[in-house]
Amino acid sequence: MGTSLRAAGGKDQGSKRSAKAAPQRRGARTSRPWLDILRCTWSEFWDDQIPMIAAGVTFYTLLALFPAIGALVSLWGLLGNVGDARDALAQLSAVLPGGALTVISDEMMRVSAANTGGLTLAAAGGLLLSIWSANGAMSAIITGLNIAYGLKEERSFFRRTLVALAFTLAAILFAVAAVLVLLLPASLHGQVGDTEIFLLRAAGMAGLFAALLVGLSLLYHFGPAKHRGHWRLFTWGGCIAGICWLLVSIGFSLYVAHFGSYNRTYGSLGAVIGFMTWIWISAMVILVGAELNAEIESRD
Repeated sequence: MGTSLRAAGGKDQGSKRSAKAAPQRRGARTSRPWLDILRCTWSEFWDDQIPMIAAGVTFYTLLALFPAIGALVSLWGLLGNVGDARDALAQLSAVLPGGALTVISDEMMRVSAANTGGLTLAAAGGLLLSIWSANGAMSAIITGLNIAYGLKEERSFFRRTLVALAFTLAAILFAVAAVLVLLLPASLHGQVGDTEIFLLRAAGMAGLFAALLVGLSLLYHFGPAKHRGHWRLFTWGGCIAGICWLLVSIGFSLYVAHFGSYNRTYGSLGAVIGFMTWIWISAMVILVGAELNAEIESRD
């Protein structure tokens, strides 16, 4: 019921956005369109309570994370060495904050030490639980998209769940592809030169970033209750959100490494708090991209 009320409120906010955009078309907006768009996006960011919605996404993401790690470790126990997966994870240190790496790496080793058998059953159970929790996070994002675009959710529960599940599975496939991109160059050491490994890793990361931008474009178009116009391979909101996410992640990682005091403030929970903060910021960036798209489309 709370979701319906939020979506209904989003519809009113969407009408207000259109009302604000209309006089700007006739006035000074044309001289500084991007400044107007950014100003309205900033206003809608607070009016639509994006930080609160992102907090809900963070909660469900954490619920999905630990069973997903259990499934990963269980599968990796059948296919290879868990230490290789940790080494691949360390290559993301420039993007992921130290807290994220610490939480994931420690949990991988804990689950690995506890697993003495039944790896296939553990992998299946962890994967199903992870998908269910991740689907909750995606549903929260879709609710935020409806609010950002000013749409009332009119799809049936079954259809909305299928949409959320489709994007959840796509996100999981993206994560698997990211792991493969990280592991493949590392597995070629000694077989090819360092230059080839660097080029292969750079090409893989560029491909992942392009896939991220396309994924955001798909999410912004098919995630909300109604499709808005024709789907585009890249959108302004998606591109800006993707670039901002990369820059913010790098910046937050540097901050945590050099200036952060999470461990002094939160003790043993410092790494978890830092990881939660990064997820929260990432969710806000995704939703801000939707707000930006909504502002741009309201002026077309």
